Amino acid sequence: MKNQLYPALAGSIGFVLDNFAAPAANRQKQLIALADYLRNYPQNRDVIFVCTHNSIRSHLSQYWAAAAAVYYNVEGFRSFSGGTEATALHPNTIDALRECSFEIRLAQEHKTNPKYEINLGGSIPSL
Repeated sequence: MKNQLYPALAGSIGFVLDNFAAPAANRQKQLIALADYLRNYPQNRDVIFVCTHNSIRSHLSQYWAAAAAVYYNVEGFRSFSGGTEATALHPNTIDALRECSFEIRLAQEHKTNPKYEINLGGSIPSL
């Protein structure tokens, strides 16, 4: 399924896997347990990432988790972001995602909180 990702985005994931240190062993155990749980959960796997402003961290987590699910062929996975305050997606988040080859399109203009479509690959539904 990773071949459904934009090739440059799959390349970004491969670059991270090849060039960044793995988490500490005790953290890996927790992450592997979480991944196994999500992979084997009998229903759709909906995960929400929450941060204070919902403008950077939760969005980055949402989009990278969605890309990883495609990369690792995890069916039925959906990710969302939320926060304790309603704020707009930070421009630095958009820049960082574009730099890693996510495709981003302004879907709805708005003075304080525009809406964007984040794309991972041609046949993958937008986030």
